[in-house]
Amino acid sequence: MVGPILAHVEELAAEPATDMLSVVIPEYVVGHWWEQPLHHRNALRLTARLLSRRGSR
Repeated sequence: MVGPILAHVEELAAEPATDMLSVVIPEYVVGHWWEQPLHHRNALRLTARLLSRRGSR
């Protein structure tokens, strides 16, 4: 999931008319404690990768 989203963000950021690009990352609330690792890591990985991009924040 992280790779395709990052590729799309890079495409959008490369367009000359892009002044600011915002990415909204939803947080999935799970019903059981054991479901947490299945969904929680994707959001963390995506957030970390987007914040590590040059010019982010």
